[in-house]
Amino acid sequence: MPSLDNILESVLEKITPSEKEASAIHSVIKEVLEKTKKIIKPHGLSVVLAGSFTRNTWLSHKKEFDLFIRFPEDTAREKLEKLGLQIGKDIVKSFKGSHVIAYAEHPYVRSKIKGYDVDIVPCYKVKSA
Repeated sequence: MPSLDNILESVLEKITPSEKEASAIHSVIKEVLEKTKKIIKPHGLSVVLAGSFTRNTWLSHKKEFDLFIRFPEDTAREKLEKLGLQIGKDIVKSFKGSHVIAYAEHPYVRSKIKGYDVDIVPCYKVKSA
């Protein structure tokens, strides 16, 4: 019967991303961030990478990350939603990816870019959450 340590070690081997997976996601994220910054620059917006990847808690074979497009706090809600969705669609289009509009507290773009699930979420840039 395997020991608890052996079981845990076996599970860790299965869920810990390989160097190849880490290199691949880093490459895609870098490319997506570069294009995103170009797309949002004329609007004076900023972007933040979020999700389990940024906390180094992502799992092997989970090809996903989130982008938060940050709008000034005084932006009208309607503009944040409309422009935020358009920017998300433009990012996806620039990679010839696919997308759907999803809803949480407000709409956002759920996309597939280069084989990765990427949520592109418009949000307010607040001083403190």
